[in-house]
Amino acid sequence: MSHLLLQFDYAVLKFFNVIAGKPYIDMFWLGLTDLHKINAIRFAVVPLLILWVIYRYRALALKAVVVLAVAVSLADLFAYRVVKPFVQRQRPAQNLEISSWHRPVGDAHGLSFPSNHASNSFAGAFVLGHFFRRGRKYFYTFAVLVGLSRAGLGVHYPSDILGGALLGTLCGWIAVSAYRGIVSRWDGDSSADKPTSGRSETH
Repeated sequence: MSHLLLQFDYAVLKFFNVIAGKPYIDMFWLGLTDLHKINAIRFAVVPLLILWVIYRYRALALKAVVVLAVAVSLADLFAYRVVKPFVQRQRPAQNLEISSWHRPVGDAHGLSFPSNHASNSFAGAFVLGHFFRRGRKYFYTFAVLVGLSRAGLGVHYPSDILGGALLGTLCGWIAVSAYRGIVSRWDGDSSADKPTSGRSETH
């Protein structure tokens, strides 16, 4: 890794993990990064939200859920099974060079590059942004915050997050492109990919 990239990693990590590290900010980052582990979110909020989206957007929502599942699964699998073993980068907590100032707030295991949280979040943001254009800024804002939470908690370097974001975006694009190809073959045109004037939104 180049010296400049390493210095960038250290500087940005130190800002979010140390300079901006306050107890209430730590709690925010912890809550955000572990949303998927909160039972109330997993078993109540998410199912109700999915049901509401399906009720409002009908078939479009079902398509979005399927493509979303494919994109996130692809991003998670590729990051964890392919890129991480290839790069073999250790976590910040294992770096003796920054041990004098690093704060390991969050709990994380395994290798560091890329961030699975970032790859999954950006894969989801890309897919949801494709199907629901009006919410695109909210999807990407959430993905960015999830990525920043990993630096704030001291479990990932910024380049891990950027790498995860790029990988997730690529996986989202692959999943959406596959979906559009299937729709195009079945329908003989790309009519299902054009924006609609009703409650459904896609392209």
